[in-house]
Amino acid sequence: MEQDGKNPTAVLPEVRNNGTAVQWKYRDEPDWRDLVAFTELRVLPEKTERTAAGENGKNGTNGKDGSDGKNGINGKDGINGSTPTAKTVLTELTA
Repeated sequence: MEQDGKNPTAVLPEVRNNGTAVQWKYRDEPDWRDLVAFTELRVLPEKTERTAAGENGKNGTNGKDGSDGKNGINGKDGINGSTPTAKTVLTELTA
């Protein structure tokens, strides 16, 4: 008997179409056995033509407006007309 190579004890049957059924048998056996008769198989209906597309859905409502952001704090003007340095700004912030 023929083996599939993965399982040394597995024996693969032969399969054929005799015109009225799908049949199977083991290689060393003389008689074929019906697996399924073609009359038992159902035929799927042919594809029908595509129908018209459905209507579009309604538009959703608009979302609510968000609240305005808060105003930022004004920066400090330079002293005596000069631009403050990082040291001046840090000193004033920590004081």
